[in-house]
Parts: sequence; C-alpha cells; structure tokens
Amino acid sequence: MDLLGDGADLMKGLRESYGHTVSYETAHGSVDVKATLGHSDLEDDKIGMGIIISRTTDFLINAASLIINGAVVEPSINDIIHSNHSGTLKSYRVTPDSGDACFVPHDNRGEVFRIHTKEIEQ
Repeated sequence: MDLLGDGADLMKGLRESYGHTVSYETAHGSVDVKATLGHSDLEDDKIGMGIIISRTTDFLINAASLIINGAVVEPSINDIIHSNHSGTLKSYRVTPDSGDACFVPHDNRGEVFRIHTKEIEQ
C-alpha cells in the first residue's frame, strides 16, 4: 500500500480534470497544458524590524504534459506561461525562486513540476 503515491495519482487526475488550460511557451515552441495554481512567499529583505515578502505565482503542471517538438522539456528561466485563470489573459515569466531553481518537483516522484513565475506587467 502506497498512500503517498495513491494521493499523488489522485491529484494528478484532478489536475487533468479540473485544472485550467494554460499555454506554456519556450524558445523552441509552445504547448497547451492543464495547470493548478499555488504560490510561494519569499523573504526578500529586512528593513529595521520589518521584513519584505514577495509572492510568486506557482503553476503546478504534470511533467509528462510538457511535450514540445516531441520531447518532454523541463521549465527554463524566461519561459512564458499565458493564463486566464483570473478572467483576464495574463502572462507570467518563469523566474528563479530567490536565486534557486525556477521549478521544483512538487511530489516525491518528480511527476509534477511546481514552476515559479512572476506576472509580466502589461
């Protein structure tokens, strides 16, 4: 019995059924995939007794869905995700998380990418 694996499989299915469609764009092409949203709070700086926190918009995408030109791709810095989850089409640039990687595995099997982005001001 693999409870974590069973839960990851359930979430993967829910993402495909209930996620919203986004367009994932790289320098080599683009693909429409299902995604769910998350966020990361990052401590940017300390000023006196205060702390500046910034928030990234994270897109959770099944890794096997990111197929461009016949190959599965990993997210790269400066890729673009176009999404209308808020009712308005917005674009998000894939960005490193406080100097770290621009994505991390969201599950222990590496089947879901948690991709860190910042909204591109229009």
